[in-house]
Amino acid sequence: MLSVTPFWVPALFVLTLFATVWIFLRANFLRQIVWVIIGWAILQSILSLAGFYSNTSVMPPRLLVVLLPVVATVLWLFFSKTGQEILNRYDLRLLTMIHAIRLPMEIVLYGLFLSGAVPELMTFAGQNPDIIMGITAPLVYWLCFRLWVNHPERSRRFLIIWHIAGILL
Repeated sequence: MLSVTPFWVPALFVLTLFATVWIFLRANFLRQIVWVIIGWAILQSILSLAGFYSNTSVMPPRLLVVLLPVVATVLWLFFSKTGQEILNRYDLRLLTMIHAIRLPMEIVLYGLFLSGAVPELMTFAGQNPDIIMGITAPLVYWLCFRLWVNHPERSRRFLIIWHIAGILL
């Protein structure tokens, strides 16, 4: 049975959303890309609210509607010349710190769990390890951009390992 979601949950979500967009813009993301990301999020919200993802018995799985375009975009960014040029424009320091956004998002998910809107499995209480990236982001930032500032190769290797760990989480 669903209970009423406290006001602070959607309020924190909206604040986190605006903070994320602001950081992306500050990191030199093209405004068009930010609008594409916002449009993609709105489309996924509409599909989710309409129950599109609730039917888990269809083949191919509907989750592919989310995953395939994202994976294709990431592959294009990393393996095409144009994608590499786009990635090289971004401020890596801000893109490292943006992972701290995961902390308020985990709090939102926990609030939704307490309201009965999402299962415990999606929260840190349900052993979702995603919060680890949010907690470690400030430390990784400090190591790579403050402590090891004169050791760019060490920072680069550490950032790659940390991001791979984040993907695996």
